[in-house]
Amino acid sequence: MNNFIKIKNLFFNYGEKKVLKGLEAEFSNADIVGICGANGCGKTTLLKIISGIIKGYEGEIEIFDKNIKDYKKKELVTLLSFVPGEVNTPFEFRVMDILLMGRLPRLNFLDSYPETDYNKIFDIADKIGIRSILDRNFNNLSNGERQLVLVAQALIQGSSVILMDEPTSHLDINHKIKIFDILKNETFSRKIKVITVLHDLKLAADYCDEIYFMNDGKFDFKLKPSELLSGCDKISKIYSISEDKIKRYIL
Repeated sequence: MNNFIKIKNLFFNYGEKKVLKGLEAEFSNADIVGICGANGCGKTTLLKIISGIIKGYEGEIEIFDKNIKDYKKKELVTLLSFVPGEVNTPFEFRVMDILLMGRLPRLNFLDSYPETDYNKIFDIADKIGIRSILDRNFNNLSNGERQLVLVAQALIQGSSVILMDEPTSHLDINHKIKIFDILKNETFSRKIKVITVLHDLKLAADYCDEIYFMNDGKFDFKLKPSELLSGCDKISKIYSISEDKIKRYIL
């Protein structure tokens, strides 16, 4: 596998507001890619464009050397899964219903869920620690519990690439570590790829293979975790904060 995602000259506007301004990237060797940057620089928009949620962009996106626009919708949803930062549903879905939706793209019309799908759900639910809430209403969960369910759904979907938008922002330290330990294991055992937006540089340093830093609609630079401390001068400009504070935060 060469580039699992390649982005060429990507532009996107919300009305008159320019969000992505010629962004380019080639994600290849890394299993877990972190995307960091100040609020409003375009991180979430980028993930939504890659996942197909947002249309109307200019530029090219290739997934496994094929233009994203050349994939059929069902192909794309089995290839990519997207974990939003927050979500509510107007319907009274149980957690089990939400998790089963992860397998829906793999069913043929009028098919029932096979026993293997239920076994997969129970296995992932046990690993993440949500087995006890499978019968609860999704909208009645805490923000942290909902995040755990959405991460579980992405893993249950069985896609090759998981896109995650701040997946641990509402989680305690225990669950942050648990989620990324599971993701790390999945990249090893199933050879999947993960691209995740993160504000936690310490978490990025511990689990990401490469960290891309966005600024004003483009990637300014990328660093390996081992380069974060030596790159504090660059990082400080991204966040408009002193190098000393960045170093203390990372350490």
